[in-house]
Amino acid sequence: MKAPQKNILTPILPIPLRPEKPTRHKLLQSLGLAFALTLIPAKEMSAQEQQLSPEERVIVESVFGADVVAQWEAAGFTFSVPVEADEHGSYIIHVGQIHTNTFEGIGRLFTNNIVSDFQSQLYDLLPTITQTGSNVVFAEGFASDMSTSLEAVRSLRVQLESWQTNDIATLEEAQALMELLKIYSENRRHPFVMVHIPSTLISPLVETISSFIHSYVSENEEERLHLKILDFNLSALALRGVTNLMVGNPQDSDALNSDALAKLYFDDKIYLAPAESLEANQRVIEAVGAERDANRAFEIGRMEFVMQDSQLEAWMDELKPLFEKEQAGTLSPDEKTRLSELEAMMGDRFDMLELQYLHESPEGQAYQAAEAESERLQTERENVVFARIAEYELQHENVGYPIVVYGSDHEFAEELIVYNQTNNPDAWDRGLIEIKLRESAQ
Repeated sequence: MKAPQKNILTPILPIPLRPEKPTRHKLLQSLGLAFALTLIPAKEMSAQEQQLSPEERVIVESVFGADVVAQWEAAGFTFSVPVEADEHGSYIIHVGQIHTNTFEGIGRLFTNNIVSDFQSQLYDLLPTITQTGSNVVFAEGFASDMSTSLEAVRSLRVQLESWQTNDIATLEEAQALMELLKIYSENRRHPFVMVHIPSTLISPLVETISSFIHSYVSENEEERLHLKILDFNLSALALRGVTNLMVGNPQDSDALNSDALAKLYFDDKIYLAPAESLEANQRVIEAVGAERDANRAFEIGRMEFVMQDSQLEAWMDELKPLFEKEQAGTLSPDEKTRLSELEAMMGDRFDMLELQYLHESPEGQAYQAAEAESERLQTERENVVFARIAEYELQHENVGYPIVVYGSDHEFAEELIVYNQTNNPDAWDRGLIEIKLRESAQ
């Protein structure tokens, strides 16, 4: 049986993760002042959740239908209309997705359930809105048509399944199966592979090759060499985790960023269209790397700068015993008043020191420049979405209500307004409807 080429799949583009913006909360954490975290107003901890106005509700229910809107809202999603279409224009629908790249470092270990739950909801709910126009979904991370990759993965699964009922009788057959397993191993982080080829299909095949290696009696030196190569390749699969996979384990791969879309695509419920370009994505990746480096240097310098402030240090010394009394319930009225005064003064002092360091230090100025460049290129990357929609409609047909599944932290309103005014001013203005999961539902 002839094995296909190893490079069978078009890769999914990496999704850039920008550094968090500096906050009082983050600074206090860096300084190890855990007791003072209670001083930070709640509004800094979480963004205000949007409410759908009566006028917006009329718009979204006219697009999706009241039942569909109610279904999404019951699942914890909110709708908003940042840009209204003109009387002839349609709406671009941005579904803000949550993927593992939303979370940084160890945060991923504690957010796997959030990502998994969201992707499960997306799988169930997305088909309810594709019915408003076509089943085309423009997806973050995709820069080209994926139909060839879809067929390649389907073909790979068929070939792997054929070995479930075929015994390995010759060295050549063992080598052919090993080639298929190597192809699987090299592509297993791809979302198409993860949703379409379960580990329950792979594990028995690994065992089949292992048994063959240990039972086959080689007849000459050449066969003994091939057996050694098979054994080496089997060990390599083990090192990659192929011989001990867990189905749907989000720690295994960032490919689960797109698993709902991939599964819907394989189930023929949507058609995946690209929402990115390789070039714009790569420019953002490089800019975000520079921004992260500048942010890291800024954070280190800012922490040292704040720690050297004698006024803040004096207030902190005064605050500690008052805070302990408050925790013990022994705070007097005068002390309570003083504690409130200290909280307000320290908050203002933090803001002043941060702004001073941001604007006057070389590290702060370098960080601002890197941040501005990252923002500029991010806008360029987001504008690709509109170009991709226009390109698709030029080659195929009007999509009606283009659905874009893109990171929840992206905002397309300003870019769409500019696009409407400058790129095709004679065309009907398109509006924007955003669907995002409420923070309280995450």
